[in-house]
Amino acid sequence: MTTSIDVVASVLQNAIWTALIPHSPLKSRARSTEALSFDFEPYLAEKLDFCLDPSARPRKAEICKFFLRGTCQRGNSCPMNHGKSDKALLCKHWLRGLCKKGDLCEYLHEYNLKKMPECWFFSKYGECSNAECLFLHIDPTTKQKECVWYSRGFCKHGPTCRNKHIKKMACFHYLTGFCPEGQRCQWAHPKFDVPASASTSANIIASSSSSSSSSSSSGYHDAKAIAV
Repeated sequence: MTTSIDVVASVLQNAIWTALIPHSPLKSRARSTEALSFDFEPYLAEKLDFCLDPSARPRKAEICKFFLRGTCQRGNSCPMNHGKSDKALLCKHWLRGLCKKGDLCEYLHEYNLKKMPECWFFSKYGECSNAECLFLHIDPTTKQKECVWYSRGFCKHGPTCRNKHIKKMACFHYLTGFCPEGQRCQWAHPKFDVPASASTSANIIASSSSSSSSSSSSGYHDAKAIAV
């Protein structure tokens, strides 16, 4: 038969053991992981704009009604959403019929040719064997820059030039000496003064200096040299 003294003793014993025994490993491990931090967290936050704390992530704001009317004066500082959709990239798994996220997917589930990624085979080899290819085929000639030499009047590479040769009709007024339109003229203003390289300009200076010295030694002075 237990007495009141035994009950009090057991309660005190349990209290002492609770105070002396450390916390369980699971609880201590959970508390220790909350205080962990990595050296690459500032890089993720600054460079990639990635937040590791879900509670600190900003909520999606509503669409600005003034932006829809075209009268929002805050611009980029506006806290409301200016209609910029987060789903700008197409889901590559949805294109293959393998996306399991459905409406919760962070990528776009819509076939839009303008938002399709570029076809790797067409950009690499200039052709694609897949007749039903869903990716974007961009003409390589649209990526070429205009040939500077051809715009001046002549390109020695001809049709094998890797740059684009744009045929423009020469401006009649510019060829006669003066065009009142200037840079706004719709016709071509060919540049015939081809810039000389450093070695060519050095040879020209050396030849001119030698000719001037020979003329001065012979007693003949050039009128242009005297004027200069």
